[in-house]
Amino acid sequence: MTLDEITLQDIATTASSVIINFTGIASAGSLRMTPHAETLRSHTTGAAVTVKIPEATPIPISNINSVFQTVLIEGTSSVVLDATIASLIAVGGEGIITYSLVPGDGSDNNDQFKISGNEVQVKSVALTEGTYSFRVKGEDLERSFFEKSFIVVVITQPRLPVNFVALIANGFNNTETTT
Repeated sequence: MTLDEITLQDIATTASSVIINFTGIASAGSLRMTPHAETLRSHTTGAAVTVKIPEATPIPISNINSVFQTVLIEGTSSVVLDATIASLIAVGGEGIITYSLVPGDGSDNNDQFKISGNEVQVKSVALTEGTYSFRVKGEDLERSFFEKSFIVVVITQPRLPVNFVALIANGFNNTETTT
């Protein structure tokens, strides 16, 4: 049977192999392939087919992006113990990405944060007004990794300017009209 006479029916996967079911002009059957195998064996006829499958080239991690929470304000729940301040998202990589805080440029405040899964959280003491930096490493199952530093700014509770408060106190909010 030549390749152009085979019609693919479906492909199924198990924990240890890939099963390819096909039909052809003269017969039908299925082939089972285990990882790194060069030979597929038909379950229906017992015939062996040799297949060369190139190794897939892993896609390395090329960046780590972050989605920061809304404005971080001192004294609010956004900066207390265990508060999530950002979610991390790796670009590229194979399988599950593991994130960790690492030393290096921009790791000045690593001790203020912890990582749970892909979330950066406040570690032990609520953050106060100021600028904080931390450095993250994302590593995949192929041991490909990427490191990046981030900056977080915590502000104080926004307040109305003193002159605006004085305007309100002096009748700015007055609805009387004069003629």
